[in-house]
Amino acid sequence: MSTVYEVHNGVDGMSAFDATGAKGDVKGHSIDCQGFDALTFLIGATGVASNENIEVKIEESDDSAFTSPSTVDPSLVIGETTVSHSELTSIVSSHKSYKISIIGRKKPYVRLTVNFAVGVNTKLDIRALLANKRDQP
Repeated sequence: MSTVYEVHNGVDGMSAFDATGAKGDVKGHSIDCQGFDALTFLIGATGVASNENIEVKIEESDDSAFTSPSTVDPSLVIGETTVSHSELTSIVSSHKSYKISIIGRKKPYVRLTVNFAVGVNTKLDIRALLANKRDQP
């Protein structure tokens, strides 16, 4: 007898960020994390400007409009929030994602703010993967 797993139970995904040719701070989409304990951002890139580095800031808020955002406690973040030019280039060439995760948080809404050092010709697509749903059947 084989074991059957439902791989989609307790998991949800959505777009967290999409920007092309930006420079400086660019805010991502509001992610409603209510009912989930974990969140992973999958950072994909299809183009990288020469000498590009990005800094990722993870914010949380009580409302989806982020009227009073605060930075997520760094002790809850797994992964580096600075992505170097060589790491971005590797993402493009390998077609893989860079991962940053949050286990637990204080507020229901989360978003990324990405700071682009160069911006021009850097194309990012960041997906949010919610996991560990609390109210599974």
